[in-house]
Amino acid sequence: MAETSMPELRCLECGTPINRTSKVGHPPKRCAGCRILDRRRRQKVCDRRRRAAQRLTPKPPASATCADCRATFERTGVRGAAPRRCPACTLAHNRAEMRRKNAERDAAKRAEYALHGRWTACRDCSEPIRCRRSSGGTPVRCKPCLKAHTDRQKVEWAAANPEKRKEIGRKGAHVRRARIQSRDVEHFTDVEIFERDRWICHLCRTRINRRLAWPHPRSASLDHVIPVSRGGAHVRANVKATHLVCNLRKNNGCIPQGEQLLLIG
Repeated sequence: MAETSMPELRCLECGTPINRTSKVGHPPKRCAGCRILDRRRRQKVCDRRRRAAQRLTPKPPASATCADCRATFERTGVRGAAPRRCPACTLAHNRAEMRRKNAERDAAKRAEYALHGRWTACRDCSEPIRCRRSSGGTPVRCKPCLKAHTDRQKVEWAAANPEKRKEIGRKGAHVRRARIQSRDVEHFTDVEIFERDRWICHLCRTRINRRLAWPHPRSASLDHVIPVSRGGAHVRANVKATHLVCNLRKNNGCIPQGEQLLLIG
């Protein structure tokens, strides 16, 4: 049986013969080049219509009214819907929304952890506290309340122990001066030195009344034989008991050479 030949096809626009590669489907009416040109013409028509529609669409106003503060502000862009809030109110609104979302998330975490016993209430403000396993114990106060409680305890202790507070202050002052001068430092109390020297001033060689307190001129004071400002160290061998007035008169001077020899020996 002889094969039937396919009829010759030509483009309806340019008359170019079309080489049909398949017998299935409708025969093409245009060549490949004419189809590309037709597609480009249609795209140009669509672009012209879209630009015409944009020109006919009214532009949004250049200014808008804030929904929160009712102030008029200039728009930074012309596309899209007009913003509801001015930049300052928008920033405040976003921050408030962030705080609200964080609070909701924390509340959800607290509710979840409360089921497993991981949260407890502060003793002072009743705020929830997270119990960390590595802390070694269950906390009883949150951080702000704990700091306030510690400061309150310090004030109460200082009011109940004024002499001890003064002694600790003098000791800290001596240590600080010695550390500033990068000298040796030993930790001891003023009373320890006074008892060692039998409450006798090493400058005027008279007895010190232990019942007198600072700022009485004849009260007990701690003197560095070689002053810290001249290279002396805050050690037991370099401190002696004196009257406050004797110590102030000596200032940062050195004692006679014989006394220094006794100190060295």
